Amino acid sequence: MSPLRREFQPAAARPACIWEVSMVSHEEELLHVHNNPGLARVRIRAKEFMCVGDLPPFDHPHIFINMGDDAEIVCPYCATLFVYDPQIQGICEPPECEYHTVPEPEPPPSDISIVTPPTEAENQES
Repeated sequence: MSPLRREFQPAAARPACIWEVSMVSHEEELLHVHNNPGLARVRIRAKEFMCVGDLPPFDHPHIFINMGDDAEIVCPYCATLFVYDPQIQGICEPPECEYHTVPEPEPPPSDISIVTPPTEAENQES
């Protein structure tokens, strides 16, 4: 086998990976957290979440983190230690580290009619 190729390992044998793609159902929302307070450790109730680092515009790339079987993991961008704790109330502890995504604005209604001024011919008729 080439030294550049690695042998496939089943998911159970692999270490926790922050880049592993996971299917999140549409019913459950992926948790987003930030570390604007600059804490060394944030407790979180999920093992799969998005870390955004600081609040925008000082955020780092929003990355998916999967703890796998581990109970803690460090974000490679902001070095925040995330600790899994299913007993906490809410999304994370401290609660101010929960990141609320901004909803996309609704498109304008499509039934807007364009009003044009009458032409000279239409003005003479009236």
